[in-house]
Amino acid sequence: MRPQRPDAIISGYMVHTTLVDTREVVVALVPMYARGKTLDIGGGSSKYRTIIRGYVSEYLVADLYEPSADFKEDVRKMSFPNESFATVLSFQVLEHVDDTVASVSEIYRVLRPGGCAIVTVPFLFPQHGDPSDFSRFTKEGVRYHFERAGFTIKELGQQGSIWSVVMGMLRVKYLNHYQSGHGRLRRAFFTRLFSLLKALDRRGFLAHPDIYANVYVVAQK
Repeated sequence: MRPQRPDAIISGYMVHTTLVDTREVVVALVPMYARGKTLDIGGGSSKYRTIIRGYVSEYLVADLYEPSADFKEDVRKMSFPNESFATVLSFQVLEHVDDTVASVSEIYRVLRPGGCAIVTVPFLFPQHGDPSDFSRFTKEGVRYHFERAGFTIKELGQQGSIWSVVMGMLRVKYLNHYQSGHGRLRRAFFTRLFSLLKALDRRGFLAHPDIYANVYVVAQK
């Protein structure tokens, strides 16, 4: 799998302007920035493991609630020694933690000098407790938290625009993965609808710079 190059440079940061969902962020950014011993914070059942493992020497998952995780860790105060990892990943996790400052500071602490954190967080997305949901983040807010902790921002951007926001609302209402009992017809209908909405976002149809579903950041220690 070849790494995708950024589409633009905006405000001094490299930016992929066509990333719509988290999987696309992983596919685009992991080959470019992930290396060595890698920690996936809140990685759960590691649904991106097959993508990530091809680019790192060791892939480990830390999660408070997933029994299959390699470590049971609280991101606010992890037990790892300083500078333990070459890369730290966290996808759609920090909104579930009640202390963003402590969490980002811990990510910085366990990273080796020169290492990168690749992180995604939601902005316009419905409340979804897993088990709790505390925060939403703008691009400016993400930059503030990571620079405050000492990071240098390598990439900072958004995932999708208005149609990704609509898709998130519809997914929670009609195809919520925290609930069971979704019929095959419903799944088939919304799978096709979501493909259409993603295509609209990629084409920039009705796009607005202040309307986006998620934020991604690559931050270097």
